[in-house]
Amino acid sequence: MVTGDQVPVEFTDSLEAPSSSTEARSPLLDFTLSRAWAEIDTRYGQFAFGRMPLHWGAGIWQNDGLSWNGDYGDSADRIRWNNQFDVVFVELAVDANVEGLINAEDDTTSFNASAAYKSETLTFGVNGQLRRTPNRKLNLGTVDAAFDAEIGPLDLTAEVTGQFGNGVLEEGGASNSILAVGAVLDAGLTTRVINVGLEAGLATGDGDDTDDRIRTFSFDRDYNVGLILFEQPMPTLAAAVANENNGGRSTEVALSGSSLSNALFIRPRISRTIIEGLDVEASVLAARVAKMPERFQARRSYGVEFNAKVQYRPFEHVELAGTFGVMVPGSYYSEYSDDTYSGFNDTVFAGQIMGQVSF
Repeated sequence: MVTGDQVPVEFTDSLEAPSSSTEARSPLLDFTLSRAWAEIDTRYGQFAFGRMPLHWGAGIWQNDGLSWNGDYGDSADRIRWNNQFDVVFVELAVDANVEGLINAEDDTTSFNASAAYKSETLTFGVNGQLRRTPNRKLNLGTVDAAFDAEIGPLDLTAEVTGQFGNGVLEEGGASNSILAVGAVLDAGLTTRVINVGLEAGLATGDGDDTDDRIRTFSFDRDYNVGLILFEQPMPTLAAAVANENNGGRSTEVALSGSSLSNALFIRPRISRTIIEGLDVEASVLAARVAKMPERFQARRSYGVEFNAKVQYRPFEHVELAGTFGVMVPGSYYSEYSDDTYSGFNDTVFAGQIMGQVSF
């Protein structure tokens, strides 16, 4: 779970080394396995145990971080059973999401059940989870429906997630009630000449930030829609005193972070294969706030981001990509003001070069 003055609530499953209670950036010396698990196949299904990745549907709720731009990856210490009955898949699992230092009252356990229909061209499933943190009296339920279909040259992917529950989110705070929804739809059409696609999504927001009700939904941090927006903390300023912890950057007034939250967005894209193994893509991301308190009604637009990407596969198992992006901030940033700052409206430029070897 991640909270902060400007950062929306995120229920994350990124298992990390324990850190100092006096300096959160300082991990304690230990030996940490990122992922290691065993699978046993029997006539009654597959049993698995260990620290394993979590992924479901398009990845707006659980995302293993194995995508091209994955940075975090969801994992849990899990005991799991699943089985395939013809075209029906079922799974049961128990997760230890957080098991910190001895006497650290942060233990979080999840109970999971999922079922899906799978065929060559259609997959539809529902995944349910009850997440409990006893010392905070926090109970969070999640129901996620995912859909994927291939209809000739048309690919459709959709996911809808609902979260509900109650409990204490911040140390010493009051009990909160939680009700939030996230959804995404992605349609892609492949032709002999070009490929076109349209991605749209919703993450609910909160119209009243003074009560104890949480209505803001946050996508998983590894579900990326842009190179800049909802991928980098914005705005990022120069730190007053640069050191190895802040890298010379200050995010103390960041209005958005590394996950898509409280937003309505749309992203049309077009791509073309130039020669075998070489693809180019152009996309436009436009986003606005889903819900804002009345006093912030003038700050409704996140802005528009333009991206151009070149992807090259010189030979099997090797992939290279370069992306260049330009973002024009909207009123959500430009109309911001406090006792120190007034508006962030400079055009943002970004570039990224990546390489991947996979087997």
